[in-house]
Amino acid sequence: MTTAAQTFRSRLEAALEETHYKRHPFVTAWSRGELSREQMILWTQQHWLFVMHFPRWVAALYARCPDQDTRDYLLSNLMEEEGSYKHTDMLLTFGEACGATREQLTSARKLPTTRALTDWGDLLVATAPFHEALAGVTVGIEGPVPGFYSRILPTLRQHYGFTEPQLINFTVHITADVDHAAKGFELLERYCRTPEQQDEAVERVRQAAEMYWLYMEGLYQYIILGDFAHRSQAWQGD
Repeated sequence: MTTAAQTFRSRLEAALEETHYKRHPFVTAWSRGELSREQMILWTQQHWLFVMHFPRWVAALYARCPDQDTRDYLLSNLMEEEGSYKHTDMLLTFGEACGATREQLTSARKLPTTRALTDWGDLLVATAPFHEALAGVTVGIEGPVPGFYSRILPTLRQHYGFTEPQLINFTVHITADVDHAAKGFELLERYCRTPEQQDEAVERVRQAAEMYWLYMEGLYQYIILGDFAHRSQAWQGD
């Protein structure tokens, strides 16, 4: 790897770290075992509304990708997401373990901050140049997930007592998204050849980190600071 490529990668990593949501107070509270199962259900509802967009983003990248080998990788990623055990179903397995029904988990209304994140992603993959969309999705969105899940997984096991089958959403993504982010860095080094393209990719990664932080802020305000027990019924429906 060239020195220029190493510098570009370090800039991408720095853009992620500026607002890495693993440090958000919501994640800190969860890692300390301060969330109830009802609050974890509310997280599952909003997270399902977010992650159901992700396979579409990967599919959009696949459709726009100019190179066969990169399309092959994106197709493999998509098949992981939408395979015999869909990643969205893994998430719902956790919500059911918290005590909710599948209907309850999939019928909530998006918080405004959840909608902001998904709208940003939808617009990114539809309109941004391919290298920018690739940066936002493969590095900006997938890259931070293992850091988040690694903070809360010990608590989910030891404090809450969830079983390994109930935690499959977390264990699978801790491994898979490390590999996906590493591939994302590699692809960006291939597609971002000019200083301008590199600057654009870094900015998209920074935007992704900021949007995800905003999403977490919405969860914190609603689930932890808000009176969720009395307000949750207002968020049922489309």
